[in-house]
Amino acid sequence: MRLGLDIQKGVIAQILPGHRMPRDRDGNVADLVMAPDGTVARTNYARLYLMQFGAAAVKATNELKRITGLNTGCSPEEVEYLDDEVFNRAFEFLLDTYRCINPQHADLIRGLSDKYKRLQV
Repeated sequence: MRLGLDIQKGVIAQILPGHRMPRDRDGNVADLVMAPDGTVARTNYARLYLMQFGAAAVKATNELKRITGLNTGCSPEEVEYLDDEVFNRAFEFLLDTYRCINPQHADLIRGLSDKYKRLQV
């Protein structure tokens, strides 16, 4: 996955089976072990956030595709023809995702959407 950052080359020193990878106190197996003087030591918080938000965006997009059956880049007309139940599930998913980032804005959006639904009846 390319993040648009400087090209950073890495060297894979070893590929180990899961039973040989280090574990934490809870018994969770490490997916990856990096040298402390490698890329991680030269990174900054902005890059770490960029990687985390990028991964979250990919997961959110895949979940929305699963919920709605629509592809990325669909037209507003395609969204408009979604079944109400499917649309509401997608909206709730997005709202829950946004709540992790900013709970107060998520509550504001919830209040506005409830008010909008009451006006439509």
